[in-house]
Amino acid sequence: EPKARATQSPGGLLLLTLSVGGAEIKLTSNDGYLRICREPCIRLEADDLTPGSYQTRVIPKGGGQTLFLSVMVKSGQTCRYNLKGQGEDMKWEA
Repeated sequence: EPKARATQSPGGLLLLTLSVGGAEIKLTSNDGYLRICREPCIRLEADDLTPGSYQTRVIPKGGGQTLFLSVMVKSGQTCRYNLKGQGEDMKWEA
């Protein structure tokens, strides 16, 4: 008989890119979650997410280097991240 897994309440994400003028964002997880916000996206919100690590692919407005950055979803909270910096120094700040 399979063991029952402890369930955590879902969390949410709020990803903001206004400080860099917008970007295309692709949000994925290892369990198959996929959400894409096309340029010029300055805000991406996602609810009812399984807590854990999510990967983002960020393409800055007007092109530039594609960035692959991780964000965390915490149980019972909406985690907010702002995209800061320029070029390859861009990163999500909580």
